[in-house]
Amino acid sequence: MEPITVIDYVGEFANLILIGEPNAFKQFNDGNNPFIAPIIQTAFDILFFYLLLLPKFRSIFFVLKVIK
Repeated sequence: MEPITVIDYVGEFANLILIGEPNAFKQFNDGNNPFIAPIIQTAFDILFFYLLLLPKFRSIFFVLKVIK
């Protein structure tokens, strides 16, 4: 998994403004608002980052269990 940086988000929105919405994202709202897909992606990133801050969920990803 690659780290997500602020530069990635700025690049995504710059491409969206300069080039337009990708065809794959037009299905979300029939092309009416091109910012819907990036906003949804950002919301999921914030949610998962928050979950990684909680010890219970962080241990799911970073603690190895030995299976006997």
